[in-house]
Amino acid sequence: MVQRFLRADIIAGLVVIAVVVLSSLSEAGESALGVKPGASKDSLKVELINETPVRAVQFDLTGVKISQIRATDRARGFLVKFNEQNGKVILLSTAGDEIAPGKGAVLEVVCDKPDAASLSGVKIVEE
Repeated sequence: MVQRFLRADIIAGLVVIAVVVLSSLSEAGESALGVKPGASKDSLKVELINETPVRAVQFDLTGVKISQIRATDRARGFLVKFNEQNGKVILLSTAGDEIAPGKGAVLEVVCDKPDAASLSGVKIVEE
């Protein structure tokens, strides 16, 4: 039981650090995020287009209730956290990894109304 609390404290600490770092940044000029239909009727993909390596992403996914989210192969090893109440999503590497320049999905999201999803408050941490 103590281990479970310690793991929760570590994750909570990482999320707080990510929010502090990301909240001071403005939207990146050379990178962009978008949503596309997913593989199933209750999913969507979050696509990243970036010209330089990306270390972290934060955004609000509104209009939907997220039930599950996972990183794609493009963001393998990155930590993914989301807030069920407000739709805030954080994708970051705790090991200093980067998402290589390119175009493609970084997240797969299972939600209630994928067609109603929209992104706002996008912050991208580049190299």
